[in-house]
Amino acid sequence: MHRRTFLASASAAAFVAALRAAAPTQRAPRILLRSSWQVVNIGDIAHTPGVLALIEKQLPTAEVRLWASGDLSEEVIAMEHRRFPKLKIIKGTLRADGTASNPALADALAWTDFLLHGSGPSLVAAKDVAAFAKHIRKPYGVYGITHGTNPPTAEERTVLTARVSSSSATNARSPSPAAKSSRAPSSTSPPTAPSPAISATTPP
Repeated sequence: MHRRTFLASASAAAFVAALRAAAPTQRAPRILLRSSWQVVNIGDIAHTPGVLALIEKQLPTAEVRLWASGDLSEEVIAMEHRRFPKLKIIKGTLRADGTASNPALADALAWTDFLLHGSGPSLVAAKDVAAFAKHIRKPYGVYGITHGTNPPTAEERTVLTARVSSSSATNARSPSPAAKSSRAPSSTSPPTAPSPAISATTPP
């Protein structure tokens, strides 16, 4: 087996293990994907369908809802629905007290087994994920972000340094695609390249 294939398989296996631990065995696992940060160029737009395609390949039975940022346009929504016609898209914010800004988001938070923060130039939705970890208290993960180029915010520290339960995958800190068994880097760690690794965490 090639190294790239092995590392990609290991990353997917870590995510699957975390999701199986969270989802009841009698139904399909449910993933709430926090992604679609902006639509100013095709590269920003491509983050979301890329992750959706990966989930479709690695977890074909999983149900996914997209929690998008407010500027996701109708044009981009139509494009995503051509490829993923069953995709349900919601918007909104999760307040610091754990309340959702609209009923659709509240329903999605109750529905999901696992929150997955999509790829991006940083932990873009750190506040949402931190509030999710504190108040919703379900497993969450971070996929393929750039981390370490700036001092982390309080929310980033909360999300990236959370301890991981024995039933879920551990935080990834390497630029390789594998999920590593280590804590997230501190603010003094050197910058790292974007990593395709999935880091999965269960709140204590």
